[in-house]
Amino acid sequence: MEEPLAAQLEWWGNPNLCLTFGVLVTVEESNSELTAHGALAEQVLADPEAVEVWEMLVEGSPYFHLVFEECSVFEVVVARTGVVGGFSLTEHVLKSRL
Repeated sequence: MEEPLAAQLEWWGNPNLCLTFGVLVTVEESNSELTAHGALAEQVLADPEAVEVWEMLVEGSPYFHLVFEECSVFEVVVARTGVVGGFSLTEHVLKSRL
């Protein structure tokens, strides 16, 4: 099993509004598709308001940018798990209608 990686999940409301959440993720790649699971970082979990905002965003608009320390960025869809602050991620790929 891979070691969890420190990263940020960014939620963009518009070009001027970005909410950022520290996370730990474990990434897996299969059939050239990125999947991951993880949890909010301890400092985020310690802030009940941050957890409440996180849950509201994931329920209402689960599209985030996953940003790693080396600056690689992936567009992802976040799904909550049964654990507070826990989540799974799936890479978000826009499909052409053509």
